[in-house]
Amino acid sequence: MDFRKCLQFLEEYRWIFDFKVTEILEEGNLSRVPTNWSTYLQTVQLDHFSQSVISSQSRNCPDFVMRFKQKIEQCRLCFTPYEGQLVQMTQDSSRGLSEKKKHEVLNFASFIIDRCRAQDLISVFDVGSGLGYIDELLVDAGLSVIGAESNQQFHMTAIRRSKESRSRRVGRRKESSVKEGKEDVKEEKESSSLPGMNHVNLFFDNSQTTDEVLMKLVKEPSMLIALHACGDLTPDILTKFIQFEQFRCVSVVSCCYHKMKNQDNFPLSQALKCAVKEMDINFFTEYFLRLGAQETVARWERMTPEDHEVHSRNVVFRSSLEIFAKQEGILLKRRRRKPLKKEDSVSFSAFVDHLPDSYGLHLTEEEQARLWKVYKSKETLLNYAEVLTGLQFLLQQIIESLIISDRVQYLKEHQLNAQVFTIFDDFVSPRNKVIVAQRE
Repeated sequence: MDFRKCLQFLEEYRWIFDFKVTEILEEGNLSRVPTNWSTYLQTVQLDHFSQSVISSQSRNCPDFVMRFKQKIEQCRLCFTPYEGQLVQMTQDSSRGLSEKKKHEVLNFASFIIDRCRAQDLISVFDVGSGLGYIDELLVDAGLSVIGAESNQQFHMTAIRRSKESRSRRVGRRKESSVKEGKEDVKEEKESSSLPGMNHVNLFFDNSQTTDEVLMKLVKEPSMLIALHACGDLTPDILTKFIQFEQFRCVSVVSCCYHKMKNQDNFPLSQALKCAVKEMDINFFTEYFLRLGAQETVARWERMTPEDHEVHSRNVVFRSSLEIFAKQEGILLKRRRRKPLKKEDSVSFSAFVDHLPDSYGLHLTEEEQARLWKVYKSKETLLNYAEVLTGLQFLLQQIIESLIISDRVQYLKEHQLNAQVFTIFDDFVSPRNKVIVAQRE
């Protein structure tokens, strides 16, 4: 990636993303939008926007929109798709997995197995191993696995699952031997974990404690892996890979870029740090990183007109509440992960009625009247909010590519071969890119 060209593009269009999503309709953010774009956002038909801007078609777009699309194409990166043969999971092994998680587990495990074979490795260290679904597939493929999990409950459940899997397999072998009329098979302890599977309760970070555990456990050439390493975890994993020679290869899928707390972790590479300093870039905020971790344009392409209506109401309702809360000196705090349920977005009346459940707000009649007044002043911006969201979908891929390219460049600056593959359907699992590096 050409870091300077990408940063220049993002600086020019920072009015699309440089704000908290619920502040999208505040006057300060509305005034930052160029006049030609503001008119376009309010007047363009949504289906025309989707076909002419989101898709590859170019139907009667204004010149400034065409320039935006051309610059998107100049910054866009295409990564190599993984096309290996997927391993299989038994019904017992996949019990409890959603279709999304199963898709991720099968594809990531298959990718790791192929990479280990290509690198002639038989040992894997899995960071954030969770309940052990991936590790079980790796062990089935003949690999030796250490699963490191910081959550004590997940760690204990993974051990229990491994023992149960071992017990089922011993039982099946005994049953098969009886049917075939063979002598009793060698007795095995059914209470043991799977052969080749070890578990450690570890908070993996860039600390001496992690170093001590790695020096104790990693005794042979291994692959370091992680699926959906959150926040600072990916930079910490890449740093440990650089430091520990026993790790011959690393494969990590990142997520939740906005949860990074260590400012040294983005930018990570000297190349991007220099570009940022020379260009005086200052938009690497939580909002910027959060957009990089949002769903991809594949989601927009599958949205129905009804989906867009619900989404636009959701955005305008929440933005109106944000403006009202600032005017009233109210601190908003969501009471649930997703503040709005589907029934909350049917109408603004329904939204207001559900404020006690969604935000813990109990407004007086006078306060409700003032909230309604704010909403009425923004009600005409439903189309504006939705089309601007569409532009954010387009920028998401550029922002995520910048973050990933920074990490790849960091590895290359340490004389390591690094590349990126896409391994999931991005509609099923938006964080679908795996960074891979190996030593010479």
